[in-house]
Amino acid sequence: QQFIDLGITGVITKPFKAQDLVNQIREILNWSK
Repeated sequence: QQFIDLGITGVITKPFKAQDLVNQIREILNWSK
């Protein structure tokens, strides 16, 4: 859970890029399998 929260926070605090968001979602989905 902490890993996911930190990942989402990283996306929000960086200058927003749609591709970064897509990559982050893919990483979270792969990690949770």
